[in-house]
This record gives sequence, C-alpha cells and structure tokens, in this order.
Amino acid sequence: MLNKFKIIPVKYKVYILIFLIAVLISFLFFERYFREDLGGDAKEYWIHAKQIGRNPSYIIDSPEFGQLEPMHNIIIGFICMLPGNDRITLGIIQVLLFAFILLLLYNFSLEFGSKFFAFLVVFWTLTSYRYYSYTWNPNRDIWVFYFVTLLFYFAFKYCLVKDYKNLAFFSLLSAIILLTDMRYMAHIGLLWLLFMLIPSIRLTEKIKRNIISLIVVAVVIFPWVYRQYRVFDEWMFISKFRCEVFTKFFNKKAYQKTLHHWAGTKGEIRSKANLLKRIKDGTLDKNVYDRLMKRDEYYFEHKFIGRIAKAAEFWRFYNFDYYMPPLIYRKSIRGPWSLQHNLDGILHIGILLPFFVIGVVYSFKRKNWFLIMLFVMLAGHTLMHALTYVQERYRLIILPYYFIISFFGLFNLLHYLRNKIGAKPKNE
Repeated sequence: MLNKFKIIPVKYKVYILIFLIAVLISFLFFERYFREDLGGDAKEYWIHAKQIGRNPSYIIDSPEFGQLEPMHNIIIGFICMLPGNDRITLGIIQVLLFAFILLLLYNFSLEFGSKFFAFLVVFWTLTSYRYYSYTWNPNRDIWVFYFVTLLFYFAFKYCLVKDYKNLAFFSLLSAIILLTDMRYMAHIGLLWLLFMLIPSIRLTEKIKRNIISLIVVAVVIFPWVYRQYRVFDEWMFISKFRCEVFTKFFNKKAYQKTLHHWAGTKGEIRSKANLLKRIKDGTLDKNVYDRLMKRDEYYFEHKFIGRIAKAAEFWRFYNFDYYMPPLIYRKSIRGPWSLQHNLDGILHIGILLPFFVIGVVYSFKRKNWFLIMLFVMLAGHTLMHALTYVQERYRLIILPYYFIISFFGLFNLLHYLRNKIGAKPKNE
C-alpha cells in the first residue's frame, strides 16, 4: 500500500493532503458547531429546507420562500430528502465541499506563485477556525464560498485562454450566485469590466462576448423571476426582501410599508430593550453603555466618518474591550473577544496587512490586471458592507483573495531584498 502511495505524482499527494486535513479539522469542530441551537438566518433556512424536503412544490407556490434568494435553500432542501439524519448528511456534504474549495484555491493560487505560495494561501485558510462554522450549519455561506471561488477560477481561466467554454462556465456561475446571494452582483460586474480590458480581443468582440454572457445569465434567472411574478403579481429581481431594501434608497414612502422596514423597526426596539435589560441585570456596565451610545450618536451626526469607521470595523482583527458596531439601528454591545478569536484575527489579517499593501503596490507595478481586480473587489466588498451590514462572517468568503495579494507582496518583497543583498559587493 505504501509503495503504491509513493508512485502517486507529487501534485496529487498535495491534493490528498489538503483534502484529508480539511476533512479532519472539520470533524474536530463537529461538537462545537453542530450542537449549537439554530437561530437567525440559519433557523429560517432550515425551516424552508425541511418544507422543500417534505413537499418540493413549496419551491413553486410559497410566498414565504420567495422572500430571499432560492438556490441555497433548494440545494439543502433536496439534501433533506436523502436517507439518514438530515443535519449530519448536510454537514458531511458541506465538509467535502469545503475540502473541494481548498483544492480550487490551491489551483487558483498557483497562477500567482509557486507551489509553496499556493500551499500558504490554503494553509492560512485551513487554520482559521471560523470557516468550520460554515460546515455544520444550514447557512448559505459555504455554498456562496464555493460558487464565488469557482466564479473567480473560471474568470481567470477565461482571461488566460479567452475561449467560449470558460466564458460559458463563468456566465452559468454568475446566474447561480445571483440566485444564491444577490450582493455579489457587484463582483460579477467587476469581472465583466475586467473582460473589457483584455488587450488581445477586439473591442467589438469583447462587447459581443459580454452581451452573450449577460443573455446566459438572464435565461437562467428568468424562470425564477417569472415564478416571483406569478406568486406576488409583480415583477421583481429574484428576492422580494432584497428588492425592498432598494426602495429604501429610491422611495422612502414605499419603503415604510415593506416587511424589511417592519422587521428593522421591530429589531431596533427589541435591541434597545435588551441593552437596558442587561444594565438592569448587571451584565452591562452603565458607564460602558453611555460611552458607546455617545460615540454612536456622533457617528450618526457625522455619517461620512461613521462610514469610514464601519468599513474599518469590517476588517477588525482584534478586540480587547466592549464595542458597538458603527451606524447600526439594532443596537448591539459586544464584549472582548476570546484569546482564540483575537489570535485568529491577528494571524489571518493583522500580521499580513503590511504585506497586503506591498502586494497591491506590486500588482499595479507589474500591471497584473487580475490581482488589481481582486483588490478592487475587496475594496468594493468592504464599501458595500459599510453601506449595509457588517458581520465578520461576510468577509470570510473573500478572505482567501486577501491572502493571495498579501503573499504576492511578501514573495515579491523577499525577491527584492534577495536581489538587493546579492547585488552588494563582497568585502575583501
């Protein structure tokens, strides 16, 4: 058996190693995350999935199911139909999915550096314990992570080969992502813009290809759009709840009649009551509450500064004190992070920050348009959440691209220093 393993090419040995480590670590977190009571979004997703598992026509007829993007719920709904304990079956499938994401990341990273470079990107992803919460609950994050990784993989392949096959995969994945999480519309738009910068294709051909890609997306999405029209008797783009968010910016009167506004108002009242209850119970110091509420008022008075603070909050990598996220209506005062949480943030974001800056500089210096696009995507992702919601788990999906740019900066810096030292004349 050992002799047979020795004849396996090194490339496949690396794949096997990554796969086995990912599966092993995921199962080590089984007790921690599987046993958690489902709440918030996860609970809602699981309710819909169970309904689909019992009655697939729920997909076609239910107004409740049409509130959010459907793809992830449809997938886990059909998983619920498989024999055995549905939560464990879902968890095992999502563990295997996470392992496959890491193999994709390894291949993707090889395009920007050596095998060691690619392994570092995967290792930094593997060692962030927060990823393992994805694998054992019904949230959509692991599926978004998978689809986004595939999207960038095929986008890069298309930029290299410029063939219709990779464009077709990219277009199909774009539609699937929009049906899973509409927030990634901006990321897809950035990639279409990148395609317009490919120098070896004529402008008219670029426009034609982007139009074809847009048509493929429209064709894949249209059945669900029509389903929404049939159920709600109004045209909308995929999600009723998400479309209500847009009315907040374009029609405030109409927004005040929406479910989104009702849920937000109710949540705001409940969150303030919970904070006052914590003060009464003695679990929250009144001075801490007053200090953070005063800062919160300042951010609401000076919205621009508040947005900058909110963008910085998105990339917070340590916390040793009580804090309140900026510009939120559902007030939430959070305590200091655990030692594990702080170490995770410092290791995976903090110590890489200077190398990320260097990586961005080298990306522009070397005119590596794909890395530049990844940087713009990270900036756009941050801006989007600075204007909407900030949660730490929202950055995990795009964090591997932060690793890629950071290690690109580190390896280029080491190359520069090695050449500089080597260029010095030796003292005789």
